[in-house]
Amino acid sequence: MKPYLKITEKHIQFLKKRYKSIFTKQKIKNRLQSRILNIGCGQGLETMAFALIAKEGKVYGIDPSKEMLKDARKNKKIFLPNSNNIKYFLGDGVNIPFTKNSQFDIITYINSFHFIPLKERILSLRKTHFLLKKNGLLIFNFPIFKKNISKDNLIINAVIKLIKKFYENQVIYYKEIMFQKE
Repeated sequence: MKPYLKITEKHIQFLKKRYKSIFTKQKIKNRLQSRILNIGCGQGLETMAFALIAKEGKVYGIDPSKEMLKDARKNKKIFLPNSNNIKYFLGDGVNIPFTKNSQFDIITYINSFHFIPLKERILSLRKTHFLLKKNGLLIFNFPIFKKNISKDNLIINAVIKLIKKFYENQVIYYKEIMFQKE
């Protein structure tokens, strides 16, 4: 499959710095040992950045595309060949291959929540709420396209209302929208 984005070391380091800053700002404890679930991991860019932050933890990327997972595994071999804290699984926001309650410190939907069919979004949020530890962090990043900015903002606002049914203490940081589980 032709890569969606040609990943470089510069991309990974930029995101490492960005998320490390977010985790610091949100006072994530023991971030070196964090367990992170990246829903819709694509080619693994964010997953690799998270793995550099949670060096002693575990980072799991899930994606519904076998081709994207193949690219993610290939990128891991290129950029983090000695890292053993990343695992990739076939899955999506509803078919999450984890079942243990409160097992993740951080769960992310980086440019992926909008791909979940409308009828399945509540189920996806229920599953992530079940998987997220108390005081865990749920991070969303929504893409905004200039040509559809008013439509995108309507969708984002509707999703935020939906998310607030499950999470409180909204914090907005750049394009990320984060909710902390209490």
